[in-house]
Formats: sequence, structure tokens, C-alpha cells
Amino acid sequence: MFLPFAFFQNQNQKTYIDPVNVGGVNQGETIFAMVQVGNILYIGGYFTAVGGVSRYRIAAIDTTTGNVIPDFLSSGIGGGVDPYVTALTYANGMLLVAGVFTRIGGQNRNGIAAVDPISGNVLPWYPTGGISGSSTSNISKFVVKGNVVYIAGTFTGVGGLSRNRIAALDLTTAAVLPWYPSGGIGSGLVKNIVLSEDQNTIFACGSFTSAGGQGKQKIVSFDVNTGAVLNFTFPTFTTVSSTCIMESIFQKNGKLYIAGNFNTIAGQSRNGFAVLDSITGNLLSLYPISGIDWPSPNIFSILNKGNALYVFGNFSSIGGQSRICNASLDSETLQILSWYPTGGVPGLNSTIQQAFQCGDDAAWIFGYFSIIGGQNRNGIAKLNLF
Repeated sequence: MFLPFAFFQNQNQKTYIDPVNVGGVNQGETIFAMVQVGNILYIGGYFTAVGGVSRYRIAAIDTTTGNVIPDFLSSGIGGGVDPYVTALTYANGMLLVAGVFTRIGGQNRNGIAAVDPISGNVLPWYPTGGISGSSTSNISKFVVKGNVVYIAGTFTGVGGLSRNRIAALDLTTAAVLPWYPSGGIGSGLVKNIVLSEDQNTIFACGSFTSAGGQGKQKIVSFDVNTGAVLNFTFPTFTTVSSTCIMESIFQKNGKLYIAGNFNTIAGQSRNGFAVLDSITGNLLSLYPISGIDWPSPNIFSILNKGNALYVFGNFSSIGGQSRICNASLDSETLQILSWYPTGGVPGLNSTIQQAFQCGDDAAWIFGYFSIIGGQNRNGIAKLNLF
């Protein structure tokens, strides 16, 4: 029997939506963090169950079946009035967990912990005393380079040392490292931190107004080795909200792609998305033709594969083409690419709140949706990037 060549082509063709179907969290609950290690997806946030299985703020899911793994941290986290998990990452054989909590797995851990990714047992790694600040101070993001994990958020101290909203920890000893922009980051929120493409610079974004003793609004760059504040200066902006928050940033080929709740940058129309020179902060001319459409659009996450950017959030079109809550753009021209789960996430109130890259070829997303690309998914889906 001879099969047509097209048959073999189709066997290798990826679908937009991965077949794995993970049960969602309860209505009104949310996921703030996801990371996949091997065949296990770890999720953290503000939830009490996943797929109908009781889980308090943290869970592990078998990505081959979509089922919750029964023995991983089944007791969840605790402490405080209303604890929750804000950030996860995998480094040095450990699953690092951050949030608003004082206990995890039966051990005292204040806002940061390391657990064994298989057994869920709490590991000794811990900056003594954890994080400090207000009752809701937390770490919003981990970034790892070599044997250092950089953390950012709303805290004012780590391991008994003053560290305003940003710090660096040794991944072997958990010691707080000397790396620190003088005075840290001023009042406000650090929403995200990322490493530059060459890993020599850390970019931070959020709602802050100063960093390293200098007036630095919303976005700042630091030398990854010294902590020195670099020359990058965010341009003037306007916003339709009382507080402008930069939600997501990504750096590539001398450009910094930014997303937030702004509508102009440097006097130019930029509806929630813009491209800046990553050294100076100057606004570049790159912008999707016809912009981004929604009464008040928000892009919450920017991911990358090769020359493609993948954006996720709350919008109905980009560049004059229908793209509901997710789209792909050429990183050099910002032309809309063909990648798009047909129909996006339909529904007036549907949105994609978070997207987390899983290797080069996939992303996990969380949001308020029941369908994506014509497939039934209860707020959690794995997308293939191509």
C-alpha cells in the first residue's frame, strides 16, 4: 500500500492547541505562576481546587494526562490572613516558590521557599527570615542567571537585609548577595524583570517612580554584575487609568518591547504596546498598522520564538486583523503573522491573563475563557508555537 506524500506531512504538522486538557480552577480564582519541568506542570496562585481536586494555592499536574498529581504538596501553603502563591521557577534542581505565606509543606517559610519538584518536600535552601515588608509583600518574579536568582516584587527586605523591591540570592547557599542598586526601587510595584538577550542587563518594569536613587519611571535597566543603574530612560506617556503599570517587557536585537495600560508614548499614539531603543529608551517607529483595538486594550504577556513575538491579553484586533486575546507578530516589522488559534478566545469578557513559555516551542496560558481555537479548555491551555 502506498500513501500520498501529504499523509506524511500531516503527521508532523502541529496543532495550535496541544491535546492535553487540564481541569481549570474555580470561577473567580486565578493562577499567577506556571512552570513546566519534564512532564510536570506546576501552578501557583489564588485557588482552592484544580479540575475539581482540592489544592490550596499550589499544584502539580501530569502533562501527559492532565491529572493533578496526588502527593505533591497536597496541604498547600498557609499563614497570614489569606495566603497565595505569586511566582515559581525551576533552578539548581529546586522548585522555587514565592508568595504571601508563612508556611509551606508544614515548614516555616516566609514568602519564599524551595521544594523538591518530585516529592514536594521542603528543602533547606532559604534566606534566613525570608522576605519582609507589609503583610502582603511578595516576590512577583524570579530570574535566574548561572548560580544567581534575581527577585523582584513589593518586599523591603530579604534574609534580614534591606532590599527594596529587588535583590539577588545565591542558588547554592540562599545567601543575599551584595548585588543591589543603591536604595533599590522606590515606591510602587515591580511587576516583571527580564534578562537582556546578552544577559548583561536586567530590565524591571511596573508602577515605580525611582530606582537606584534616580528618577526612573515604570522601566529601568541595571548592570547584571554591578547593579548600577544604566542610561535607559522611559519616555513621557499618558494613560487612561489612574495608575500606569508596565505589565510585560522583552528585549531583542537592541529593541525593548513593552506592554502596559498606556495610550501614548513620547507624544505618539501607542495603545498598550510600544517598542523602545533598549539602550536609550527612545521610542521607535515600529508599531502595528492600525494599532491594537479594544476600548482599553491590555497585553499582559510577551513571548518569543525566533523572529516571532507572541502577545497575550485583552484585545480584539492587531494591525487591522481580527486577533482575539492572542496574536503573533514579526519582531522586526510588527507585521501580523499567520499563527493564530482560529477564533481566539471568544466571549465578551474572555481574556488571557498570563502566558508562560515552555522551552522554545510551547506556552502555557491562563485566563477567563472556555474555548480557544475552537477547543474546549477551562481557563488553562497549552499552545504550540511555530
